[in-house]
Amino acid sequence: MGKSILSWIGSTLRTKSTGLGDPTPNAGQNFVGIGYPKVGNTWLRMTLGKYVQLELGLEKAPLMDKGEFESLRRFNSPVIGEFTHRPLEWETQVAESLTAANVFAELGDLRVLLLIRHPLDTLVSLYMHNKYRNGSYAGSLIGLVDDPVHGLEKYIKFYNLWATRLDKSNRVHLWRYEDAKADAVAQLEAVLVFLGVRPNARSVVEAVKYGSFENMKSMESRGEELRYESSGFAVLANKGRGTNDAFHVREGQVGAYLKHFENSELRRLHRVIDDKLDSRFGYTAHFNHALT
Repeated sequence: MGKSILSWIGSTLRTKSTGLGDPTPNAGQNFVGIGYPKVGNTWLRMTLGKYVQLELGLEKAPLMDKGEFESLRRFNSPVIGEFTHRPLEWETQVAESLTAANVFAELGDLRVLLLIRHPLDTLVSLYMHNKYRNGSYAGSLIGLVDDPVHGLEKYIKFYNLWATRLDKSNRVHLWRYEDAKADAVAQLEAVLVFLGVRPNARSVVEAVKYGSFENMKSMESRGEELRYESSGFAVLANKGRGTNDAFHVREGQVGAYLKHFENSELRRLHRVIDDKLDSRFGYTAHFNHALT
């Protein structure tokens, strides 16, 4: 795809804008990626950023962070957006705190990439992150899953609210971790099409290689320095760790949660998922056949 086409797409998307009127620091933003922590946010943002780098000939791959909006506008990027967990927070917020008013606040006309992963794979990864990487959680895995501020009930409430928007396929695109593991190329192409970009097959393949689990794991192991422009926070762990569970890029498997719970716990948790999580996400009874 030539730069002239990219420039046209970028200007077209910016013209559609966010419906917020005069230019703001976020002017030109055309999407926001939203999901629970540990559902593949870093994976998709690095893959998408690499695609943008390849298409625009940038020196480095953007991280799809709001601190990069100005520079991406200068290069007429066809894709300008950020990834966020808004409005999720982890001090006192429980499932009942989440409403349509705060979950959908400030989105305007932005296109939404809604990221999701099996709830129990997500919560196992979140537990490992909180316990071994940042040391913010001292309890057990099942304790975190049942915790009202971090756990399953809050996950379900968050995504069930988003399920009410799934019929707006021109505004909300569902990206499932499991689908990307099965065919990352097809899923990146689908994201690009949703964002109004005709995929360049060669750049897609190279971007998928860059964002692969193996490459990101290697980058983290080497201590490669990647930081968000807006906050200065490190993307990856970038430190020597005593256990693999402390790595940001830790395991990257589908269904690995099965080995972390007792069968009685799995039956109870699967029942909650079956009964409460909107079936359109595809996780009801998803792995129940694996139980003995």
